[in-house]
Amino acid sequence: MKYRYIFVPLLFFISGCSNESINTEDSETSDHTASTADHSSEDSVTIGYEYDWDNVERDLYSLESQLNQEDYTNIETFFHTFKLPEEGRLNLEEAREYYEQDGEVDLNYNFSDNEIYYKNFLIFDRDTNMTTSTNIFGYDSNTLDPIQPFETQAVGLFMSIVKELYTDGFVSPNGERVDSLEEELTEEEHTYLNDDSFYTVNQEESRLPKGWGALQATIDRIETQLDYIEPYLKEYQELHLWSSETRQYLQVADSISYHDYEEAYKYVIEATNNIERLAETLPDK
Repeated sequence: MKYRYIFVPLLFFISGCSNESINTEDSETSDHTASTADHSSEDSVTIGYEYDWDNVERDLYSLESQLNQEDYTNIETFFHTFKLPEEGRLNLEEAREYYEQDGEVDLNYNFSDNEIYYKNFLIFDRDTNMTTSTNIFGYDSNTLDPIQPFETQAVGLFMSIVKELYTDGFVSPNGERVDSLEEELTEEEHTYLNDDSFYTVNQEESRLPKGWGALQATIDRIETQLDYIEPYLKEYQELHLWSSETRQYLQVADSISYHDYEEAYKYVIEATNNIERLAETLPDK
């Protein structure tokens, strides 16, 4: 296996899906949610409680979160106490030799005792158990398959994704990157959201999109990151629930789209609120 860094853009400026594809996605989400409810607790790590979605349609479109403060407290405890797997670790000298094979690693990389290195090319901070970067994913140069985190590697990578989504902020409808989206839209934002020239993400006249394009960019970016990591969270019920819920907010917003942007905006807000709330539970050095 060769080691290769693939740089993933921080913001995915891609066009929104068609209504037909979105409706299909909603149907698939409902099926996924129903199957998740049947997931046996014997196969999962329950951090604080077991959940059961009684009504898929209600949960899919509800603005009420399924996680309360006690759940976030339990998740915070888990984040601060879980251990990374021993399997596949490399010591410092082994990592230097293993990672630099075939000359595909930056030879100036600063290997450190403060990091934990694995044969699948994931690197974790020893103090926080979080990956050192989520913008770089290693790919098998033969198959081009992305790295597959195993066991609690998934937790460390998930935490890093949440931190990056939070610290990089969100794009507001007036084309600014902000730490938090306001609950109420301003008059200026209404103007941009009503302008059909700002309905898509790709807007040449601005580095950051405005109007619905800005919200679409936020939806696409969060959805892409969580879509990557969510399959590896199935053994951690609350984390999988959080990711599924956050993505569902975004999928509902995406399906409503600019046709009723005020309603769609409510779901974008709930998704970003989830990110902000979970980011508060992450460990710091």
